[in-house]
Amino acid sequence: MSEPFGRGDGTHLRFNWEKQLMINPRSVQMFYVVARYGGVGEGARHMRPQLSQSTLSEHLRELEDQLHAVLFNRRPFELTAAGKRLYEFSKSFFDGLDDVAAELRNGAPDRIRIGASPVVLQNYLPEILHTLEGHFPKMGFTLHHGLPPELEKRLAADNIDVAVTVCEGKPPLECVSENLVNLPLVLLVPAESPLQSAAELWRQDRIASKLIAPSEEDFLTRIFRRGLAEIGVDWNVVLHLDAADGIETFVATGFGVGLSVVMPGRPRPHGLRELRLDAFPTLDIAMIWRINPNPVTLALMVELRKRAKELQKFL
Repeated sequence: MSEPFGRGDGTHLRFNWEKQLMINPRSVQMFYVVARYGGVGEGARHMRPQLSQSTLSEHLRELEDQLHAVLFNRRPFELTAAGKRLYEFSKSFFDGLDDVAAELRNGAPDRIRIGASPVVLQNYLPEILHTLEGHFPKMGFTLHHGLPPELEKRLAADNIDVAVTVCEGKPPLECVSENLVNLPLVLLVPAESPLQSAAELWRQDRIASKLIAPSEEDFLTRIFRRGLAEIGVDWNVVLHLDAADGIETFVATGFGVGLSVVMPGRPRPHGLRELRLDAFPTLDIAMIWRINPNPVTLALMVELRKRAKELQKFL
């Protein structure tokens, strides 16, 4: 065995490997991201999963200690000669990693991770997923439900590929959003209720009916509050229920008036009527996806657009 690999008894060889493994590849990846995006702040935002700047800085200091070299100047950000050498080395590896992964996955199942509200998951996605299975026989998927902030966090952390939800403001970093359908708000009342319109409630000095609605953090309740404020009506929620079917059940059994949205293609349970709130803001449902989507994600987006266009006809 040649000198760099030891004397032949394995001792020196074992020592060299241990020395190599002292450098954590994850730390090199962190440095690569920081160098690529020009600073610790931007690097922290682009790390997946995301890291705080302080955590990222700590890992980079440990890497510099291990290498006995300063890799970059902090203010203003600039790579040193050692940093440029390490960046050149790491860039060829990390830039080509996706292509190698795609090559190795040839013939492997197509996978997609989807996040959505429970209503979307239960009522609209099953049919769409069956359609996708016709194009991707080996398709595998995971489903996650939650409120918009939770789903956006999952997108930012690269835990899901696409979300069907309300998009408040700008989408997360490295994500794109597209509006799909705007759902009018409605109030649900029992079929035998004497109420024929929401305007009858607004004319009351003090609304006697109990309001059943999602939590105050839910976007549906927030835009409903906005609509109430515009007409000068105050109406407190008596019962908070986040599940749409739960609200329907309690309304049908006479506990009060429920807040919901028009759900095209999904019939209401027997014994319920809708009172439209056409003057109120709509619940705008969008799809949000990470940039550079894989083929199955692109196909899902096409089907979501088709389904949204069909549903829009019933609004």
